[in-house]
Amino acid sequence: MTNPNPPVKRSPVDFLCVFLSSVFFLSFIPAKLILSFQLRFRKKTLEERRWTGAGLVGAVAGILTFLLLPERFAESLWMLLLGVIFSVAVSHRAEKVLGVHDDSRIVIDEWIGAWIAVWGLEPTLSVPVLMGFLFFRFWDVYKGPWGHALQKLPGGLGIVFDDVGAGIVANLCVRTLLFLVPHFRHH
Repeated sequence: MTNPNPPVKRSPVDFLCVFLSSVFFLSFIPAKLILSFQLRFRKKTLEERRWTGAGLVGAVAGILTFLLLPERFAESLWMLLLGVIFSVAVSHRAEKVLGVHDDSRIVIDEWIGAWIAVWGLEPTLSVPVLMGFLFFRFWDVYKGPWGHALQKLPGGLGIVFDDVGAGIVANLCVRTLLFLVPHFRHH
């Protein structure tokens, strides 16, 4: 008797895209732990779960890799633009492999969104970088009408562009706060 659902062969590129889009599979850990907790102790169904914690992993990874970016404007801008293109391509392929639109384990979008949120700041762990991280997480979760509209774009564009938008808004929030309260610039 033949298997009605034969296993799908995945290419090394498929594996690599899931590996990179999940920040080396780290986003699988909180998603699995929190889902397990929600289903076991709070009796939530798969459709009722909302927060998995995986996006937090991607945002933290984005901040940590931001610290490695060159400080020069032109170089960092090119790296940021290449990062957006790379994130769209990788998340597009990972979405096809995982079979779920904007799967919560795909966190490369939070990674690039966090970069954008702190882009142009001094690449050190500082109050402005922490503010960028917090503003990004707020706008990433809240989204607003613009975020929901961007999320509806097909494939990798929809996965990444709502986070790009959240990163831009977060960056503007940080810059506005630093302008209004210059004391934060040097901490």
